Amino acid sequence: AAANPDVGLIGCEPFLNGVVGALGHIQSGELTNVRLHMGDALEVLERLPDASLDRAFLLHPDPWPKMRHAKRRFVNPGPLDMLAAKLKPGAELRIGTDHDIYCRWTLMQMAKRHDFAWQVTGPADWNTRPADWPQTRYEAKARRLGHEVWYFRYLRLCLTAQGIAASSKNGVRQPQRNWIISITPPPTMAPIDSAAERQAPARNCSSGGRQR
Repeated sequence: AAANPDVGLIGCEPFLNGVVGALGHIQSGELTNVRLHMGDALEVLERLPDASLDRAFLLHPDPWPKMRHAKRRFVNPGPLDMLAAKLKPGAELRIGTDHDIYCRWTLMQMAKRHDFAWQVTGPADWNTRPADWPQTRYEAKARRLGHEVWYFRYLRLCLTAQGIAASSKNGVRQPQRNWIISITPPPTMAPIDSAAERQAPARNCSSGGRQR
């Protein structure tokens, strides 16, 4: 936020301690371009105009590691459909995790989608955090414990010219700022085609989760 004063950021955090900590940073940094929502990120997404976000961060979400809880993960068709609708064509979705199950689940779910393209050329793209990717305390904790961390970047595709025309006819007033949302959600394998995907981090992943 401090490095990009002309960019508006919306932070979604379900836990009180996280919100209090963020408010402390906002106050000490005198930041005026941050808005916080304590609760489910889907509540915010529902209120946003379509094609209004330039970037979305899903940073170290609760992995819900048991299979019977898989439907609670944010990376599922319903939440991803909503997020895709709110991202502008060409916007970027960034997903970070240190959990092996969530790592594989993300690759599997995103490989099924036709509205996002994985931005990857080799292992360095998922093993190295980009300079403009903020580190969370969960990532720092994972590093201290010796866990691997993976970084996935997906480009929101504009699939059809008709889709562009439909969006322009909605008459939705776009925000004056570029807006970015950072999400901390509440608590059949697709075929692999490219060489980069065949190298994807599906093995030798860390098994540690997090305590919330």
